[in-house]
Amino acid sequence: MAVERSSWGDALNRLREQMRGLQTTPGLNSLAIGWQKGDWLLSRIGRQWLSDRVARVADSAEFRPNGPDVFIATTLYPIGGHTALMGDFARALAEITPEALSPHLIVTNSNREHIEAPPSETTARTGVDLDRIDILAGPELADRLEQLFERLCQLRPRRLFLFHHPDDPVACAVVQPEIAAQTFLVHHADRVPSFGLHLVGIQIIDVTPSAVALTRVQGLASALLLLTAPDPGARPIGFLQRENLVTATCGTHHKFMSDHRYGYAETVGVILRTTRGWHVHIGHLEDFQMSKIGDALRSQNVDMERFIHVPRTGSLATTLWEHGCDLYFASFPVDGARAKVEVLASATPYLGYSARPKEVFPRDELRPDGGFVWRSWEELEAVLKSASNDKILTERSKLMRVAYDNLHHSRLFAARLGNLLEGKNGFDDPHKIERERQAIHRVMGCGQAAGANLIPSPPEFSIAWLEEMIERATES
Repeated sequence: MAVERSSWGDALNRLREQMRGLQTTPGLNSLAIGWQKGDWLLSRIGRQWLSDRVARVADSAEFRPNGPDVFIATTLYPIGGHTALMGDFARALAEITPEALSPHLIVTNSNREHIEAPPSETTARTGVDLDRIDILAGPELADRLEQLFERLCQLRPRRLFLFHHPDDPVACAVVQPEIAAQTFLVHHADRVPSFGLHLVGIQIIDVTPSAVALTRVQGLASALLLLTAPDPGARPIGFLQRENLVTATCGTHHKFMSDHRYGYAETVGVILRTTRGWHVHIGHLEDFQMSKIGDALRSQNVDMERFIHVPRTGSLATTLWEHGCDLYFASFPVDGARAKVEVLASATPYLGYSARPKEVFPRDELRPDGGFVWRSWEELEAVLKSASNDKILTERSKLMRVAYDNLHHSRLFAARLGNLLEGKNGFDDPHKIERERQAIHRVMGCGQAAGANLIPSPPEFSIAWLEEMIERATES
């Protein structure tokens, strides 16, 4: 099926809207699944752009991959793991091949979030020099696709690394063998459907064990690359410096928008009522969220001054230390994967939420020893009271740092990335078989939620059933 050049814009917009529809389909909206037909159509558009050049590709220096590594992203953020992850890759690549050209970054701006260049503090998080960052400014998706292709032809990338948002069609259409011999898709752990997973020749990198499992049950190859964060050094402070417990959470407003049985604002009230200490929120919050937190604190007779808001930070570890944080309270129901690694590096005890009545893997080597877990407000209160102990906090702090050194240190990340670039296997998850069983169970459960309007769930999982359900969701 060909897509006429004159209708590229309509096709790209239609595909994006279909993907966004898939991302809001009940049942499927919480699964990091791919869309085979959508990726195939994006590849067709890319092939057509190259159609008048293919005849001279083999002999043309224009396409010889002797340029820099190129990162492609949809947008950049002043906080959170997405943009910082590019910085982790940039530093690792410099360590792996110090003689190579510095990477180049192209921001597709497909959601038009950057009408102007983002602040220097934001671009610095990418690890890419400002003069090597391009932000596409075309008025339509088709214009930005043209600009992206033209720029890649000028750069002649050695390798492509996709850090695109799941609903960005522009970044995926340029994945062609003539543009780069190797293309790596750094798969977001956003738990939503995404473009790119089914692109021919793509090499998928997942950054959490559960994400790898879900990718693999779709019949796709994926390599696990455990996340990292820069080593901030030894923890410079002790615990309970202010006598009462200081807790902290990091995350932008969207981390707390889900309809969960425990609201974030009300939970902050429970925390401060229990600890009689302080809670630091690091990251942007909308005005209505700040208002809800104020209401929740007043209902608990908690002074608003005990809630400290830090809109952004260049280093989560440093900010936790500056505010004397004793216990990190993870965002919920979805925590921040990279934020957790930064907390481990800072040697700060970690308190996470779990919806499970018990843990699936009691001896999971990839879960740091020493973390706390809560499942209800009653359990949260009990954990906070038991954690208000210098000896316990110190012991847990040491375990956090050991987990960072053994699993997530930046030197390990660079070595593992180097292996992937050489075609070697990713990190070997000792629980991969059980995680894949859990992934199938989760897909079947979500499929039952979506099946009433799409296609009945079969007695056993099959990739064909999943793909048929995705097709029906995108068509509807």
